[in-house]
Amino acid sequence: MVISEIALGQIADAVFIETDIKIDGIINESEWNEGKFVSDFWEYFPLDSIKAKDQTKFKVLYDKENLYVLVVSNFGDNDFV
Repeated sequence: MVISEIALGQIADAVFIETDIKIDGIINESEWNEGKFVSDFWEYFPLDSIKAKDQTKFKVLYDKENLYVLVVSNFGDNDFV
């Protein structure tokens, strides 16, 4: 397991997997269940003292040759997507 510390002391664990992930935008591989989502981000702009209203979460897997990052963003509208 690889561990990285990100902003505000959050920890992101990259979990080693033995099989490849098919890059197709469909999250149906059971390996994704191995990773833990990281979220609870804070706003940077326009204010940097409140939690982000629209949260994004991610998890990280890796194998011998690849790094896989799954990002899930929940936005109330599509103005900034």
